[in-house]
Amino acid sequence: MYIESRVIKDECAEENMVFHVKAGGSEMKIGCSTVKESESAGTTGVAFVSFASLESVLDESFFQDPQNPLANSRRKLKMNSRVVAGIMTGVKKGGFSDPVIYTVENIEPKQKSERPICASWSADVGGGRWTSSGCVVRKVSETSTECSCNRMVNLAIIMASGPLTMESSLYILSHMGLIISLLCLAVAIATFLLCRAIRNHNTYLHLHLCVCLFLAESLFLTGADKTDNQTVCALIAGFLHYLFLACFFWMLVEAAMLFLMVRNLKVVNYFSSRNIKMLHLCVFAYGTPALVVAVSASVQPKGYGMHDRCWLNTETGFVWSFLGPVCTIIMINFILLTWTLWILKQKLSSVNAEVSTLKDSRLLTLKAFAQLFILGCSWVFGIFQIGPVASVMAYLFTVINSLQGAFIFIIHCLLSRQVREEYRRWFSRKTKPSSQSQTSRVFLSSMPSTSKTG
Repeated sequence: MYIESRVIKDECAEENMVFHVKAGGSEMKIGCSTVKESESAGTTGVAFVSFASLESVLDESFFQDPQNPLANSRRKLKMNSRVVAGIMTGVKKGGFSDPVIYTVENIEPKQKSERPICASWSADVGGGRWTSSGCVVRKVSETSTECSCNRMVNLAIIMASGPLTMESSLYILSHMGLIISLLCLAVAIATFLLCRAIRNHNTYLHLHLCVCLFLAESLFLTGADKTDNQTVCALIAGFLHYLFLACFFWMLVEAAMLFLMVRNLKVVNYFSSRNIKMLHLCVFAYGTPALVVAVSASVQPKGYGMHDRCWLNTETGFVWSFLGPVCTIIMINFILLTWTLWILKQKLSSVNAEVSTLKDSRLLTLKAFAQLFILGCSWVFGIFQIGPVASVMAYLFTVINSLQGAFIFIIHCLLSRQVREEYRRWFSRKTKPSSQSQTSRVFLSSMPSTSKTG
């Protein structure tokens, strides 16, 4: 057994001071704000203990946590650290305002397929058990695991390894879907850039949306699991936050422009007449997400990156810095598009001269509704991954989210008559030269050969 203790009396003159207590290769960090919450009068004693071989007695078979999916999964569990304990005199029964940080040394190097669990000992049930309640994984490396706990605990690291059926199938589904989605988005971007017949303001809006989604999905596919370096992981999470938000803000711009266009159908070129320039739209659609990310990062800098994926921290509620704006945009878009359809219905019943324009506008609105469902509702499925329907919601979220690019390609390209005609012309131009060359070769081979005789 290794133990280090410290008596704290007058050292807490500075609020931000942190005490480091080490034992047996592991470490406990406790701040003055936490020490001051102790009920000791004047002097506070702090100790950190590392128990030798206790992990073989209180092993992984004692891990029982109904709230943790890994406890009831098919993954193999194993103890991967010594049991350590944080002790403080006069400690209060409730949780601390500021967490105590434990850095626990791994017995064996962490493998990529393993998930660490910060397990604290609870004596509430029977003879006691390991539970993940009260502690969360904060940082993971090959040699150690950092846990953040809201109280003084007896702590150990339990590793979950081996295949998990649902996670494996979701991983395969998402990666296959993302690859298909990226291919479709690449074709859609090329179509919007090269197809002159469909070039207009709506096409440019679709183009910006597709570029943002292409960059976001590419980064997610290649970087979401780069958790070894916490700084790089946080940067990846920040860029993902920005790019996915930009997708939704471009979708908001599309809905707003469609609404304004339908409301002013008699104006031939509404954008030019109102001096609505693409530059202004770009400033809004790219600038607002940047502002949201900047404010979020300044309020909670450690909200980017988790121990198992490079995304926003879901345990602290930081993920709502993304879901909040997304839900707001979904509601605004739904109101705008419903209002647009109502205006179109009124105009269709009273005006005959503009029937073709109205029908085109109605088609654009219906496509915008479909796009809203594809981009927006997938994240709603993600929010409701709780209770008995969690697995169903997880599959719906994965399938719809990973195939967003494919759906957008179908809506804006394959369902457009003009685009289909352009594809047909392009394929006919590509196939005609080859067929002509084959015909000429057949013709030449059928001609009789002539020879001169003297």
